[in-house]
Amino acid sequence: MSETNETPERVHLVGGPFELNGTIRTDVREAVEAARRAGLKGGLFVVDDEQALPDRGPAEPQPRAHYSLPGPPGSTNTWGFRGWVPSAPSDLTPTQYYLHYGNGEPLF
Repeated sequence: MSETNETPERVHLVGGPFELNGTIRTDVREAVEAARRAGLKGGLFVVDDEQALPDRGPAEPQPRAHYSLPGPPGSTNTWGFRGWVPSAPSDLTPTQYYLHYGNGEPLF
């Protein structure tokens, strides 16, 4: 995913908060660039729905949802939830999100 021409135009997000799970995102290039700046693979997606965001103090930056490829073999357009950036000790883990929403944990 390091080459711009390898970045898909749309990705299907799997896992994480209910409000993001199963959504199709088109802001992939921006998310990939944000992840690259943070030293991560995949994408850091801005979350507009405040219900989906983990609790943070008023002075703390709004976290972004980190999603990335499951690894080969697999679709380059399906990305799994990895966590929040920046993270906090109170954040749910990807597995906790899967269990909370009754989804089986994807094989990522």
